[in-house]
Amino acid sequence: VIATQQIYQRHYETLADAISAIGIREIVEVGAPWNGSPTQVAGAPVTAAGILPSEELSAVLADSVIAAFSSNPNYLGKSSLFAAFCAHGVPALCLPTHAVQLRAWDGIFHGTHFITSVPANRDEVMPRLTQISEISHKWYLDHQISEHARVLAGLIQEGVKAHCAEGS
Repeated sequence: VIATQQIYQRHYETLADAISAIGIREIVEVGAPWNGSPTQVAGAPVTAAGILPSEELSAVLADSVIAAFSSNPNYLGKSSLFAAFCAHGVPALCLPTHAVQLRAWDGIFHGTHFITSVPANRDEVMPRLTQISEISHKWYLDHQISEHARVLAGLIQEGVKAHCAEGS
């Protein structure tokens, strides 16, 4: 789990509920250090990792069951943090700074690509997180620059072929 000062101050109960429901044994706090970090949340000790180089952050994400962060959920397609979670197949617990809109501006949907709380039924928690992980990872793969370049190149080639066929 990745958490920040804003999460502890505004969303502590939601975070604690998620940690309890999932059975998280350790919280890895990534980001700028601050003196107000709790030593534990819902019985899970907090390890303050600070700001990490990309390789170390990648290793933390590879071991994560869920990633908690605070953001405007209506613009997650522009969030490099959300993209990092999706790239690593880590389900995102977005603790919102704004109300969630039903309309997805960027193809990212609440409950499909991210959650704002864990399911109330504890038997549904891990299957739901697995599903979100798979869907959000696929969304990420479909939105990489290399994929956009491949599609664009194909469209250009089709256009050139059509243009050449018209000129013959």
